[in-house]
Amino acid sequence: MEDLHSFYQGILAEHIVGQELLAVDMRTSRKLSFWVREKKQSNAEVDYIIQSGQYLIPIEVKAGKTGSLRSLHQFVERSAHPFAVRLNARPVEKVKAVTPNGKPYDLLSLPYFLSAKLQNYIEWLMEKPPANI
Repeated sequence: MEDLHSFYQGILAEHIVGQELLAVDMRTSRKLSFWVREKKQSNAEVDYIIQSGQYLIPIEVKAGKTGSLRSLHQFVERSAHPFAVRLNARPVEKVKAVTPNGKPYDLLSLPYFLSAKLQNYIEWLMEKPPANI
């Protein structure tokens, strides 16, 4: 394969991130959480949900450098806070994003290999939001 990021349509990337999230705190027996919205015409699923302080933060794992954030946007629309994370093959980036329905939020993009440091980066995102686009 030319691009290992898209191996098995990203399933391998999701699995590696999940293993990293579990390995971060081996003292607890907590399980990974995710979010699903099932509707007759369209379903949505966010790969992982982690708690950071009082917030539940959605984590979307994307193969390669791009990908739709449709499910992440649906979670953000229903959320009481403006924070979300995307793990992919891109460098670290904090941006102001907007859902299709117009709700602004702060999106943190991290490369997969930083998933073990996710809590530190989420704290960084919350303390210093990105500049406006």
